[in-house]
Amino acid sequence: VLPNRIALLALFVEAYTLSSVAFQENVLYYWMEDGSQNASNISQGVKTVVGLPWFQQVFTFNVRIGICFLLAVIYPFFAKPAIRMARDGKLGEASMGNEETGEQSNGSIRQRGYNTKIYMAFVTLLGSSLYAPIMTTFLSTISCDDTNRLAQEPNIDCGSLTHFLLVTSAILGAVFYYPAATFLFPNLQFKDKSLDIKYDTTYIVIVTQGKLILGGLATFYTTGPEVRVLLFVSVFICTYFSFHSFKFSPCLVDVINTLV
Repeated sequence: VLPNRIALLALFVEAYTLSSVAFQENVLYYWMEDGSQNASNISQGVKTVVGLPWFQQVFTFNVRIGICFLLAVIYPFFAKPAIRMARDGKLGEASMGNEETGEQSNGSIRQRGYNTKIYMAFVTLLGSSLYAPIMTTFLSTISCDDTNRLAQEPNIDCGSLTHFLLVTSAILGAVFYYPAATFLFPNLQFKDKSLDIKYDTTYIVIVTQGKLILGGLATFYTTGPEVRVLLFVSVFICTYFSFHSFKFSPCLVDVINTLV
């Protein structure tokens, strides 16, 4: 039950990720004729509903980079036990080790009562649900405004030592995280025996690249005519995802294909 609940949660997160572009203030202002104030109010309202103002206030830009870096570096090593179990055809079974001794034959996990379903829930959370936030945060380190300051953190000058350290952290984090989350996770979720809501691996790779493209464009294309590029690509990607779901049914649970 838990893996399927996490999979459903991941669907809602993806839906928000793909639709959040429409609620950015610059995009709303582009479509609305009654001024920037209404656009700002609507955008702020949507952000408040999902808790972004609180999150950004508690976690500064530097802290967010640090958290994403740690998660990115940890993920490939955290997923190693899942890789071994998938190779042995045991991924998603009742427990990751001997229930009496709490040990696993390959010695990778020795904690008593460590349940595979809970473990895979975190693998899914890190590899799928947090994919767009982590990669977009990394991309935001190289997005500078017209005043040569970071668009996400105006107090940081682009080209400064602080900026260099942030960019270096983002690159190193992406080196660890991107290959594992993009190409490893799709195979893990498909081989997870405890999961019913699973997708064709190729489809998952396509979706993650779509989210990455949208996140990148939303980070760099933010004003004037640039917004048109963002909107056009967003419509194209979302339309393709819908067509692919209806045409090829990538999810093993067919009803999910009609929903997404």
